[in-house]
Amino acid sequence: EAEPLCHPNAGQQEEPPVPDAKQCYADFCAHLAGFGFTVAQPLCASWYNGMIQANNLPIQPLPMFGRPSCLAILVGNTKEVWPLFKAWLAEQVALHGSVQDPFDTYTHWSIAQAVQRVFSSIQTDTFMATDGAERLGGSQ
Repeated sequence: EAEPLCHPNAGQQEEPPVPDAKQCYADFCAHLAGFGFTVAQPLCASWYNGMIQANNLPIQPLPMFGRPSCLAILVGNTKEVWPLFKAWLAEQVALHGSVQDPFDTYTHWSIAQAVQRVFSSIQTDTFMATDGAERLGGSQ
């Protein structure tokens, strides 16, 4: 059972207000769509961390940055990403000659752009499936 979106600074008085989680999610999705990533599922990091603990899973918990509630977003893709990725790759090859791990590089770059545009005023962290077991605690 999924937990509803949670407000990133619920119950805290010391930090400046954090933008509404639903609006941040909508803005983030809009930016991601511009890069062809049209699959994004929001979840409450504390719910996710609780599931890890309750089920004794060998996965690292998501950072909470000292807040009792924190928005997390799982990003995926469909075939809609390919035309934008191919155009980006052609541009990169023209500029640099080659790109190591081109789709992973495009994914990292695209998500970093969206995170910077939407969440620049708050502390964030980004996890990728390619980060490996030492970061995630298991294979994805």
